[in-house]
Amino acid sequence: MKATMLKKKFTSIVIKVLAGLALLLANASFAEQNIRFDRLSLVDGLSQESVLASFQDSDGYMWFGTQEGLNRFDGYHFTVYSYNDMRPDTLSSDWVYDINETQDGLLLIATRGGLNVFDKASQLFSNFRHDPNDTASLSNDNVRAIHKDQQGRIWLGTDAGLNKFNPASGQIQRIAMLGSLGEKANKIHAITEDIAGGLWIGSDGGVYRYDPVSNSLSVSPDEFARISGLQAGRTRSLMVDANQQLWVGTFGSGVAVINLSVATEPASEFSQPEDLAGLIVVDIFESRDKKVWLATDAGLFNWSPVSQQFEAIRHDPKDSYSLSGNKIASVMQDRGGVFWVGTYSGLNKWNIATANFAHYHVGDRVGEGLSHNHINTFWDAGEDQVWVGTYEGGLNLLDTKTGNAKVYLSDMANPEQSLQSDKVMALFSRNDNELWIGYRDKGLTRLNRQTGEFRHYRFSDSDPYSLGANGVTAFEHAEGDNFWVATFNGGLNMYDARNDRFIRYQNDPNDPQSLSSNKVLSVTRDSRGLLWVGTWDGGLNVFNPATETSFRLNHDPDVPNSLGSNVVWSVLEDSKGNMWVGTQGGGLNLLSASNRANHRYEFERFNRHYGLPSNVVYGVLEDQDGMLWMSTNRGMTKFDPSERSLLNYDSSHGLQGNEFNAGAYHKSREGRFYFGGTNGVTAYYPKDISPNSHVPPVVLTKFQRLNEIESLDALQRRQGRVEVSHKDYLIAFEFAGLDYASPSNNRYAYKLQGFDKDWIEARDIRKATYTNLPAGNYVFKVKASNNDGVWNHQGADVALTVLPAPWYSWWAYTIYSLLILGMIFWLYRSYQSKLTKEANYRHELELEVAKRTSELSEANKRLLNASVTDQLTGLHNRRYLNNIIEQQTSRVMRAFDKAKKAGKVSATEGPRLFFLMFDLDGFKPINDNFGHDAGDQVIMQVSDLLREVSRSADTVIRWGGDEFLLIGQIQSLREVEILSERLREAIANHGFDIGLKQKMYLSSSIGYSCFPYSHHCPEALTWEQVHLIADSALYMSKEAGRNCWTGLVQSNDEVPLSVMNTLTHHLQEGVDKRYIRVRQRSCLKSVATE
Repeated sequence: MKATMLKKKFTSIVIKVLAGLALLLANASFAEQNIRFDRLSLVDGLSQESVLASFQDSDGYMWFGTQEGLNRFDGYHFTVYSYNDMRPDTLSSDWVYDINETQDGLLLIATRGGLNVFDKASQLFSNFRHDPNDTASLSNDNVRAIHKDQQGRIWLGTDAGLNKFNPASGQIQRIAMLGSLGEKANKIHAITEDIAGGLWIGSDGGVYRYDPVSNSLSVSPDEFARISGLQAGRTRSLMVDANQQLWVGTFGSGVAVINLSVATEPASEFSQPEDLAGLIVVDIFESRDKKVWLATDAGLFNWSPVSQQFEAIRHDPKDSYSLSGNKIASVMQDRGGVFWVGTYSGLNKWNIATANFAHYHVGDRVGEGLSHNHINTFWDAGEDQVWVGTYEGGLNLLDTKTGNAKVYLSDMANPEQSLQSDKVMALFSRNDNELWIGYRDKGLTRLNRQTGEFRHYRFSDSDPYSLGANGVTAFEHAEGDNFWVATFNGGLNMYDARNDRFIRYQNDPNDPQSLSSNKVLSVTRDSRGLLWVGTWDGGLNVFNPATETSFRLNHDPDVPNSLGSNVVWSVLEDSKGNMWVGTQGGGLNLLSASNRANHRYEFERFNRHYGLPSNVVYGVLEDQDGMLWMSTNRGMTKFDPSERSLLNYDSSHGLQGNEFNAGAYHKSREGRFYFGGTNGVTAYYPKDISPNSHVPPVVLTKFQRLNEIESLDALQRRQGRVEVSHKDYLIAFEFAGLDYASPSNNRYAYKLQGFDKDWIEARDIRKATYTNLPAGNYVFKVKASNNDGVWNHQGADVALTVLPAPWYSWWAYTIYSLLILGMIFWLYRSYQSKLTKEANYRHELELEVAKRTSELSEANKRLLNASVTDQLTGLHNRRYLNNIIEQQTSRVMRAFDKAKKAGKVSATEGPRLFFLMFDLDGFKPINDNFGHDAGDQVIMQVSDLLREVSRSADTVIRWGGDEFLLIGQIQSLREVEILSERLREAIANHGFDIGLKQKMYLSSSIGYSCFPYSHHCPEALTWEQVHLIADSALYMSKEAGRNCWTGLVQSNDEVPLSVMNTLTHHLQEGVDKRYIRVRQRSCLKSVATE
């Protein structure tokens, strides 16, 4: 733009004075401006509390310049960079004036010690200083302003002129032609740019415009002062807004606005508000909503183009959410919409979402604000007014514009014409001329708003038409002028307006159609005229005024779709006919319209597991879009019934607090919502509340291996990946989602690809730790959401390589392979040489082996036979029994099972294995009188007799001494009896030759039993137990007089299993009770007996 054209344009410049005739300067509205600052100071890690500059880089980090160092902030921690005279790659000065960034991501820092360029990859600084002998150096070391123009060029404002900086080459060019303006005009504090690319420069010598294209001065300081009407003076800040208006902040002369666009009206006389005229304006910023913010030495000012007003925001010693100080140094809004205000008393952060929630509360001065912060109830009072009932502050008529209230209190000196109690629990009116006031324990009052007169109603024992109880909890409309009153301990009452009396509906223990409890908390009239009555301990009642009967809906812990709790705080019928119930401990409960229509009283519950912040739901309201808003013990929730999705709000969004109160919820005629809690009133229009839509950038901040921590961002920029050795058995990644609205409510999820199968929900934990990772390549991924649940699913990631131990490396495996190949070759050659030798003697060896094998086989046979043969008799011994018994019992069991299935098994018939114990009678005297040789002769003759008498398939075993065991398979018990008798007779009739002149005659005792023992329960007794029974039968034969045999076998009847399990221990008892049949044959009897 040529100078002549600009001068012509300025002849029609309109100087706008923002606090002129149409503008007012006032403190922020007490109620409407809900600005809450979170303060950050030294205790939070800030290096120094004079915050001169604020900047957000391309990664999303916040940077703050102070008088003692540069600070990087990720929402949780500060990283401080400071001057170190021992290292040239640190800041050249701790005093930071301004911060900016190149298009390549290099950070530019203006300091008292020159320009600093910070490389995020190396985490090192490059310093550019003034050199008196080098015209290509900075004009001065005091660099106060950095501006990146539309072309990406960097301009530096110093105490000695304007410089142009090339980050790629590091070259600095001084704009020498401006030197003629004088020393003051070259002490530059601010640089901004208009739409034509011209640079407006603010200095100690006034404002002027430099054209970079023509390298010319298009407007001089004197010309600007003459045309604009501003006296040439010390300028501290400049800003061109979206409407191409130049805002000029001065040192001690306030602010002015110059319209740079073509205008037809003449210039107006400059004037400005008295409170602003003498201030120092050090920074100017235009926010997203086109408001302009001024940082001054007497507070923060913002100008709204909508209201055409200034608002002053200042420090309040009584308010911890106010600014930390009034001397403001910088102001900016980050990409997430959060405001940052740097003061000389620390850093301040404001989540602008709080502005949409009005907060009414007790004021700092008497007569300002509400009378008490504990809110119980609301009712409409007319335009811009609402009635507010408090717990100990009486009744408030709140002016929603000013935030002040007219207060009604109880007056002991005039009780009839004042409130009865300052604890107001419920409010109601049928028209704008009255207000009904319910107290915690003092009954009910009617206030005539026209006359100011009070009329009181209380419970009376003597009057059945008095109020049911003095604790009033809620009201609801009825037919005509009547209305319903919910009382605590007095049930549901209907006010009969014609007769000025109350009709009570209370619990009757003998009437299931009466109310379930007299402790009524809420009452809601639905579209059908039915009343939904919530109680303290009796659940929910559906009361029909026409029939005066009630239907009860209670909580049943055994029925998952019953009402969630018997304490019901509120009931809402939505626009679709669904009933929503707020409960204590049971969350929000839904009775759908379809279930109601079908008389199916099944509830769907929404609680903490579903995402609600609390299981206590006090109040529920529906907005015009069908969304539900509910107050809880831990904030407020917006719920979408169709999507079944929710969004939680807490004090960080601007609510009065996180704890709300029962009954304190109201929808005004204009659609404004009111919710009360323990710290005042939260009011808002639902349409104005939108979730934080900012997708948070995700950054990896730190990497830890054992006790070593390093910047992961820098490490990744340098190497592109992270490498760890086998010695790093513990590693950890730290990360952050760079949304600053409420960082504590940001949420995270991470995954180590190649190790974790699924994403790990970390909630608000910003660290992931891994131990003993196997060698390999991985990718660590992390994603984050902001405080309102908007996720950055792309997130951030970094490649990770876990190097193998040296003995697992590729070169190690190469060596291993070569060694193995060499060993194989050596073995092969050795094997080949051996083959020749082996061929020579293999035949001889085979012959020798065959010979030795044959001999060894014969020896083994003899040894095996000796080990299972009795040396004296040649019969088998006990060891032989152990070798064959399992095979024998298995074979007989298979046969037994098969016969049983065929029905061919009984107590006496069927496959069995008999155990027959045999013992000589009177054998011991032979050994004693004639010696063991004589005894041995008897034993050998007995063994011969046993071979003759037994069957070929039977097995004869010498058990020990003169005891022998015969086992064999039979089909009938008769077979073993015949064998027993044949053996007994053979012994009795045999004359034993022991070397005497005459032969000796002996007798024998025999006992037997069979396996399986019982055909009813074949597995009840083992073969060992059956053998014991046979042994016991042998001793029964001896007791019976010897020379006989005895069989102990199953009874014909089935024996209880409990008896069978202990049968071997109680044989005699089993015999006595006929659980056991005894078969016996002796020399005295000719036949066997039982």
